[in-house]
Amino acid sequence: MMEYVISIAQILLLVLAASYSRSKVRRSIAAAVGNERDDQREGLNRLDPLEREIVEYLMNNGGVAFQGEIGKALGIPKSTLHRTITRMAEQGIVTVRRQGRYNLIALSEIANREE
Repeated sequence: MMEYVISIAQILLLVLAASYSRSKVRRSIAAAVGNERDDQREGLNRLDPLEREIVEYLMNNGGVAFQGEIGKALGIPKSTLHRTITRMAEQGIVTVRRQGRYNLIALSEIANREE
């Protein structure tokens, strides 16, 4: 009889240990995901308001848009948009690819990881 009590106690201890271990893993995963989201928000916060608008527009449009579309949608003058896009490309936030007479703007891989 005593052997059964000891066996049941051992099983209960194993179940409790496994449960504790899983909850600890879940908490550490949740913390890691939370930190990643904080890093992403911090990345967006480092952008000036116009750059943030452009990145958000690109994110809402599959990460790619023509420069003219961005300007029309956001109401940004062509010269201001050109300077901003050029600066963002130099920082590695976006890539600019010429398609005929138009510039195709895409979020870079680095920017995709930050957002």
